[in-house]
Amino acid sequence: GEQHEARAEKAEFSFLGLFDLAHQVGSGPDLGWLCDELSPSSGIVLVADARILAGSQLHQHGHTTMPEFTDPLWCDRHTVFVTLDLTGHTDSQHALSLPPSNSVLPADAGGAGHNGAVVPQTERTPADHGFRLPAPDATHERVIIAWPTMRRIEFWRGHLGAARDTYALIARAIAEYEPVLVIADEGEGRAAQGWLGSGIEVLELPIDDSWIRDNGPFFVRNDAGERAAVQFRFNGWGQRLAPWDRDASVGERLAAHLGLPFFVAPMVLEGGAVAVDGAGTLVATESSILNENRNPGMTKRDAETILRDYLGVHTIVWLARGLHDDWGTDGHVDNVVAFTRPGHVLLQGTTDASDPDWHTAIENRRRLEEVGIEVTEIDVLPHVQCFDEMVEVPYLNFYVANGAVFVPLAGAAADTEIVSRIAAHFPGHRAVGVPGTVLAYGGGGVHCITLPVPS
Repeated sequence: GEQHEARAEKAEFSFLGLFDLAHQVGSGPDLGWLCDELSPSSGIVLVADARILAGSQLHQHGHTTMPEFTDPLWCDRHTVFVTLDLTGHTDSQHALSLPPSNSVLPADAGGAGHNGAVVPQTERTPADHGFRLPAPDATHERVIIAWPTMRRIEFWRGHLGAARDTYALIARAIAEYEPVLVIADEGEGRAAQGWLGSGIEVLELPIDDSWIRDNGPFFVRNDAGERAAVQFRFNGWGQRLAPWDRDASVGERLAAHLGLPFFVAPMVLEGGAVAVDGAGTLVATESSILNENRNPGMTKRDAETILRDYLGVHTIVWLARGLHDDWGTDGHVDNVVAFTRPGHVLLQGTTDASDPDWHTAIENRRRLEEVGIEVTEIDVLPHVQCFDEMVEVPYLNFYVANGAVFVPLAGAAADTEIVSRIAAHFPGHRAVGVPGTVLAYGGGGVHCITLPVPS
């Protein structure tokens, strides 16, 4: 909050969720070691659970205190603790203070510029109007996040509450830099608002899942400042996760809410399957877009024509594949490549020569450099335990907001170094680390849950 702004300004970067403390040390731990690790010059911001800390013996400067957490925020030595509870969650165990029902927008409520209906544009393509997909660091009017739904409670394997905590924390963190619109499934808006708190708009729309980058529309812009929404076909990541019909139609509803022209593209494509520089270059993986489970019979030339017509790009670079363990998306590019500016990318790699991703990184670098793109490799790819599964947390699945870049953290020893290295490529942006392990458990990262609407 504002009372801690002076301290935050001293920080070179901030971490939100360095650890899932509830899982690292359990309830009621002695956290003296934690304060000892955080030197006064570290400038680290930690997210933990205030209720856990309230029952802890916290050693500070050689003496023991028992802080009272009547307010879910406490600060000492550049360290901020705010509420995040990942212990024993099921939805029935959540005690929520629900907002008034009229604080959540129904599905047919209009936002700024809402015109009540959208007529799909069919005669001309977005490129005919000069539309193109903006760069990752373009200025945003807002960002859209989809709330984890009860429809997918089995998908989260008993950890839907932990997923909702993580989404809420990230949404509140991003809201410090740009407006956030959260889409909640029908009947779940009030619960979402209770998690998110005030200051974040919640809109009820029929949805299946919470990976809005993949099933939501691409928001494009032209040099005149006009914007439009482009909806590609969506089939549940190659028909892996049914049902997906609600997610497949959310683009038109969002376009109506925002009052934007709407285009329908004749191809299955998820947002995480492409990376663009905003100046006409797009990078994609063959393993995802050209997969028979999405676009059977489609040639590379066919795909390139559609990508040029609907996303306004002129140069397309094909990588063979994404991460080896990214079976759920068939290797989305947003886990392995991120543009920092036209002509330069960060590339996810690893120092482990026995890891299949080591060989993938070598081939991906070759293809990128072959077309003149400068490559900086992030050579750490953490594998950490989350609940009952070992997960991979690619640092490159980050989100660039207005004035900040949100990087998923693994609670690994390399977190500090990697966040600093990523931050160096986005001058003028504060690097903010957010919990990445629960998102990875669900098969994604921060980039996967965020969909920016350009200004």
